[in-house]
Amino acid sequence: MSLLLQHLACFLLVVSAAAAQQAERVSQSTSGTKTLQPWLVGLTAVVGFLFIVFILLMVRRLFCQEDKSEGDDESSIHGGHDNLILELEEARKVTSL
Repeated sequence: MSLLLQHLACFLLVVSAAAAQQAERVSQSTSGTKTLQPWLVGLTAVVGFLFIVFILLMVRRLFCQEDKSEGDDESSIHGGHDNLILELEEARKVTSL
């Protein structure tokens, strides 16, 4: 999924650069129109990018959600890996008492 986000970020960067160049040409050719300050264009691009990432994360959460059963044991919480050393230490404590 991160590879998809990286490709999307590169695509958006290229598109925004092209759009900025086009807007500059249009603003130079027409008189009497106001253009945004460069810092405001950058801020708008960042906010737009963060909004797109937010939407993608929400879609991922909705569609890539695993079904969790109510009777999950402790090993499934830790990704299915057993902590054998912890179990051995707990067993030693029980037997030493």
